[in-house]
Amino acid sequence: MCDENAIGGCEAAPAPLPCEAGEENGLYHASVSVYAPGVVLGERVRTAGDAVAWIDEEFERLRAGRSVSRLVAWFAGANGADCVRFLRAQRRYDTQAAHLYRVEMTVLGRHPMALVDAVRRNEGRPGALAEIVEEYWQPTRAWQFWEYLGPTMTVVAELDLPNTIMLAGAAYRYNVDRELTARLWP
Repeated sequence: MCDENAIGGCEAAPAPLPCEAGEENGLYHASVSVYAPGVVLGERVRTAGDAVAWIDEEFERLRAGRSVSRLVAWFAGANGADCVRFLRAQRRYDTQAAHLYRVEMTVLGRHPMALVDAVRRNEGRPGALAEIVEEYWQPTRAWQFWEYLGPTMTVVAELDLPNTIMLAGAAYRYNVDRELTARLWP
């Protein structure tokens, strides 16, 4: 509702940028791969390096049939900046160009991404690992940085990459969640 007496009067809220759109406006996926609109990314088996394979095994061990397995899932986000921020962090400083896509997928789960790192930081603590993985598969807290899992994904369009401010917002959201995990599982 607009208050015409407010400073600045009534102004329409700015439309969200394509990669800022919320969950109701679609999903996004960032990749170093180039995809054409209409391409359906189907079943796959994702491989992790030996040093982190145990993390996916831990999630799988406690999945109990919930959602789709992380080992075969495609990952998307409700915010393009979140997707690009994660891709860049995951790939560290490599020079491959990132691509951002608007995608459609049947979502079989929405999960807090910071909990993946929380599992890594709690290696060797079975009680904490069980709590973290349970929270991942069945979230109960107000997380901000989500990953969406589905067995297939259809590329709708390639989008412009988010600007530095949008990426800073994504980093902030992730860090809020990461700080929460550090408080819950020190």
